[in-house]
Amino acid sequence: MGKIFEQFHSLKNENEADVSLNFVIPLLTKYLGFSSEDIKPERDFPARDIFYGRNKLSETKNLRKSQRPDFVVCINSNPKFVVESKAPNEDLEKHLPQLKSYSIGVGVNFLVITNGIGFRIYDINDLMFEANSIEELDLKFKILKGMLSKDVQSSKSSTEIIKSVDIDKALDRSSEQIIEEERRKRQLKISDFEEYHKYLEREFQKWQILREFQSLSYLEIEQYPPDRLHRFQIYDTSEFRMSDENDTSEFRMSDEKKYTLSEIEQKFNTPIKIFIGSSGIGKTTLLKYITYTKTRECLSLQNTEIPIYIPLRNFGANLGLKDLIISSLEKGGFNVPPDELSELLQKHAFFFLLDAFDEVQEKYLEDVKREIEDFVGIGSHKFIVTSRETRAINLPCSSRFLINSLEQNEIENLLERYFGGERFGFWSEIARNGLVEESKNTLLLTLMILLYKEDRALPPSRTKIVGKIIEKIKEWEGSKGERLTNGLSWGVKEKILSELAYKIVETQENQTLSEKHVDIVLIPLLNDLEKNREVSRNITKHRVMDDLALTGIVSRNAGVLSFWHRAFLNYFASKALADKYLENPKVLENIKNKLAWEPIIIGSAEHLDDSTEFVETIKGANLFLASACMIEARQISVHTIKDIVSRLVVKCSSPIGAIRYRSIWYLKRIKSEHIADIFFDFLENNKYHDVRKIALEEVAKEKSDRAKRAVYEFINWDEVGFFLGSTQGSVAKALSNFDADDQLKAIEIWRKEPDIVTGEDCREAIRNIIREGRLTERVKKGLLDFYLEKVENDIYKSHKESGLADILIEIGDENFVPKLIESFETRDPHNFSYKTEDVLASVSAT
Repeated sequence: MGKIFEQFHSLKNENEADVSLNFVIPLLTKYLGFSSEDIKPERDFPARDIFYGRNKLSETKNLRKSQRPDFVVCINSNPKFVVESKAPNEDLEKHLPQLKSYSIGVGVNFLVITNGIGFRIYDINDLMFEANSIEELDLKFKILKGMLSKDVQSSKSSTEIIKSVDIDKALDRSSEQIIEEERRKRQLKISDFEEYHKYLEREFQKWQILREFQSLSYLEIEQYPPDRLHRFQIYDTSEFRMSDENDTSEFRMSDEKKYTLSEIEQKFNTPIKIFIGSSGIGKTTLLKYITYTKTRECLSLQNTEIPIYIPLRNFGANLGLKDLIISSLEKGGFNVPPDELSELLQKHAFFFLLDAFDEVQEKYLEDVKREIEDFVGIGSHKFIVTSRETRAINLPCSSRFLINSLEQNEIENLLERYFGGERFGFWSEIARNGLVEESKNTLLLTLMILLYKEDRALPPSRTKIVGKIIEKIKEWEGSKGERLTNGLSWGVKEKILSELAYKIVETQENQTLSEKHVDIVLIPLLNDLEKNREVSRNITKHRVMDDLALTGIVSRNAGVLSFWHRAFLNYFASKALADKYLENPKVLENIKNKLAWEPIIIGSAEHLDDSTEFVETIKGANLFLASACMIEARQISVHTIKDIVSRLVVKCSSPIGAIRYRSIWYLKRIKSEHIADIFFDFLENNKYHDVRKIALEEVAKEKSDRAKRAVYEFINWDEVGFFLGSTQGSVAKALSNFDADDQLKAIEIWRKEPDIVTGEDCREAIRNIIREGRLTERVKKGLLDFYLEKVENDIYKSHKESGLADILIEIGDENFVPKLIESFETRDPHNFSYKTEDVLASVSAT
């Protein structure tokens, strides 16, 4: 099959908008030669005069929606044909009358309709071209191009084009025979792998979580496709060191454009794609999801690229990439002798999904890079490699992408799936605990959702979140009795897991531990446990490892022990560090300045009954690390808190913006009665706009009379900058904390400020009111009136309308319906938002 099939056959469109965005526009631009300016949405198409009889004259914009298509394709502003998108489950035949009416509204003969699967072209009444699948469209693409391409449409009249079409071929049903023949060829090509693909389908059906992680299954983790959740950017890096001796950061220099997974597949043709992201962002889930979807494509004979998922943590002295490939195939029942692998690689196209380059042991990094490069030269294989930013791998013939933190709308989509209308309670708990940044991490957000579903409350920090999940695992295991255990108590398991995790961090082996290092830790530890009668006599290492694996926290493969996720590794390592610190406080001296130890040091503060001396030891060397430990600490002296706070206040006047941001971020997280006074002081005495913006928002959260007076002193503060953000946006956020009159002033800011930055802040301000359950009828009315009012000469009009429509959808008040319907009749169609239909649809669905 050709490029049309390759690009579009695996699309998972759910509605008309998906068909337009993912299929129609790429087809027109990439394959038929039109620019985005040539493709005009119906609402942007200029009004045209049309006649109804001898004396009746009207405009196309006055036509009913049923007489206006989705797109009008133009050349030099002259309409050539219209395109109507339908949902994938729509029958194209029944929409023919609607399609015919478009010829009146636009004044063209060529009419195109598609649901992303079938594709038809009409000359008003007559069917000129038909394809019933993407496969058939690919086979007939030469005919399609001869009818719709920009070159043809600009050089020939519609009559000339119609005369040139071989109608028999354009409507030829024998293409189905060609497709069937193609399917047989594909089936023959990958028939030997049928059992292997069925194994992969079973293995990766629950791609959201490890199959071994049985203990989380009762918590009902829902599967949300990563290609709908994540956005990506082209990745490049340059390191820099700040003038502050404690702070090392990394700038990402990347194209600001954000891509979906399908856009990356379509636009970047390099054989290797590298996805880079922070711990917990969803790299492994992404690869498992791709493995599953590619497997399903092979089983349905849509594709012949055979997926092979390989955790790179297993790469080592005795297991190279070829060995791991053979092992992966053998698990699925496809046995290949090592001396026949090269022939197999030349005969078939494979899709290699190489997970967690950052988990390869340091001494093997160059080896694995070299082996990947060698494989690129064999056949036409494709590769996806994932890694954390600490090891942002770069390879020839590759393109690199950063996995972005979750954006607000993506988070809300996930929350809608889990909680529906109850999502606002969850979000209020997020805000109350200062966990907004943590919610942008896929793993932490998922864990918080699970905890909130069961407890209706959240722990206030990252370490406590993971610790609470560990408690749930313990409870689950306890409920099973000894049926799923070899008799080890949970306390013994924690002790062993902590020592193993500590050894991994100590040996810089990322998330894995070799069999040799497992023995170094486990054998003497078991001897001590046996002496103390905490385990039975003569217990074997393998029995213990089986018991640990049953928890799902660790797994074993080829002698290598691996923690399920870095978050769990850090938790147990921090537990071990806390114990070692109590035995010998000097243990901190050699590690407190090492970046790899920072999350473990921070977590240890939560495991100590009193962290005062622990934090004091760190404070002089790294203020920010000490601040993070203070936030996690169960107990810490008032003197230490005051000293750290005073140092952070000084840092908030640093000439370096990143240092100011980190300092005020920690101040926001500190629970102390004196912090509010500090933010009030910043408003008067700090000279930096970014600090005063954050201080204004924090002051308002006090919701007192003095807070309101302070906010109103800044009511007209109006500065906007790329790095500064919007000061009026911060004023709107601050106002949202008070009464209805103040909240209406926030809406007024949104009305009068034209820029997108302020608009986003104002939208967030209104969302905060909704989430906290403080939305009044007066504010609802103010929002609806703002949405319905006529706006002239505002280049940001569509952005405002879209943002307001999202707010109205979130409110979901059926009392909006009469005015929204009335607006269809009273408003100028030029100024009528197409989002109104979405608002009405959302209300009717509630």
